[in-house]
Amino acid sequence: MAPGICDNGEPPMDKIKECRAYHEKKMQIRKEDELRLKVPLFVGQFGSCSSSEACVQEIKNVAEAADSIVASWAYWQFKGFGDFNSISTASSGLYDDEGELNQRKLRALTRTYI
Repeated sequence: MAPGICDNGEPPMDKIKECRAYHEKKMQIRKEDELRLKVPLFVGQFGSCSSSEACVQEIKNVAEAADSIVASWAYWQFKGFGDFNSISTASSGLYDDEGELNQRKLRALTRTYI
């Protein structure tokens, strides 16, 4: 896999499975850190991406990888507020520029949590 291909939040659609494996490997390393350091694991600040299908798939990949090791997680942002340290725009949150809820992102994030 090309370095950094899964780092930007919207990898090419033909790399979705590779990025899922990448996130699972990363989460397993973090799980080992959690056990070694005896601290709770919390995955934060993911999912700041556009409303593309690649973004939705990447959100699913990260959330499912975290769920697979029973890690807590939180989506990057609820609504865009001009964040300067990501690709964040108003439409990169759960609401688009017109204030409409992004149903695809909401479905990707909605899940039963143990």
